[in-house]
Amino acid sequence: MAVQGVVRQLRDLAKDPQNREKIVKDQGCLPGLVLFLDNDDPIVVSTALEAIQYLSESSVDRPLMKKELGMLVSLEAITNNADSDIRSKNLARSIHNRLTAPPTPGPLKESSNPNIPKGSRGGGMHPGSKFFVGTSKKKKSKILTLQINGLMNIECRRSCEEELLKVKGVVSFTFDLLKKRCELRTRIDMKPEVLIAAISRTETMSAEQVVKNEHGEEVILSFGANPAMANKENSHHSLPDYLPEDNSPIRGCHNKAIKNIDQGDEERRGSWIGAAASFISTNFYW
Repeated sequence: MAVQGVVRQLRDLAKDPQNREKIVKDQGCLPGLVLFLDNDDPIVVSTALEAIQYLSESSVDRPLMKKELGMLVSLEAITNNADSDIRSKNLARSIHNRLTAPPTPGPLKESSNPNIPKGSRGGGMHPGSKFFVGTSKKKKSKILTLQINGLMNIECRRSCEEELLKVKGVVSFTFDLLKKRCELRTRIDMKPEVLIAAISRTETMSAEQVVKNEHGEEVILSFGANPAMANKENSHHSLPDYLPEDNSPIRGCHNKAIKNIDQGDEERRGSWIGAAASFISTNFYW
C-alpha cells in the first residue's frame, strides 16, 4: 500500500462524518496524518491537510486533535514555508485557526424549580415510559491465547496470519514474537482446535492453548497431533467472516480484521481504517 494511496483513503474516509471520531481516536491514523505533513511529496502533504480539515469540522474532536504531538507545529511550518504552495498554506492556516479558536459557549441551562414536582418539570418522561432501558447485548466474541512453537520471526508470523485469515469466525489477532504467542478475538462458539489446526497447516509451526486455572496460573493445553479432527462445528458455512471490532480487548500494532466484500458499510470503514493504521505503524514508527 503506497503512501499516496493510504493518505488518499484516509481523506476519503474523513469526508464521511460517521468516520471522523474513529479516525481521530485511532492510535495510528491521526499520528500518521501528522507525519504525512512533513512528507517530501507535496501531493501527500496537501491530501493529508484535506483529511485533517475534514476531521477538524467536528468540534468534539478538535481538543484531541490540538493535543496531538506535532500537529500545530507542522501546520505552522507549512504556513511559514516559502516552498509550500498557496493552497496548502491556506489549508494549514485554516486548520490551525480552527483548532486554536476558543470553544463556543454552550446554551445556558434552565434552572429547575425545586417546588415543582419532578414529574411536572419540562423534559420529563412521557406517561408509561420506563426509566431503565435494557442495553445489555449478548456476548458475541471471546479471547483465545495460543502458544506457537516455531514462531521465530516476521516471516513465521506472516505464515500464521495467512492461515488464520482463512478461518471463519476469527475477528482479529495480534502476535507477541518474544513470548511466541498469538492472542485472538473470535466468535463465542469458536473451538481452539480449529485455530491450532490452522497453525499446523504452516507445516513449520504448531500451537497449544494457554488458559488460566482457578489459582490464576497459566496452563498449556495440547490437542494432539491432529487437532482438526476434534471439532467440525466451525467449518459450517453459517459462520461469519467478520465481527465488529468495537471494544475489542485486543491491542497491538499488527492487529488484523477480516472482511468480506458483502459486509455493511461500517464494517468496511473499520477495516480500511485499521489497514491504514497498520500500514502507518509498520512503515513509519514503532
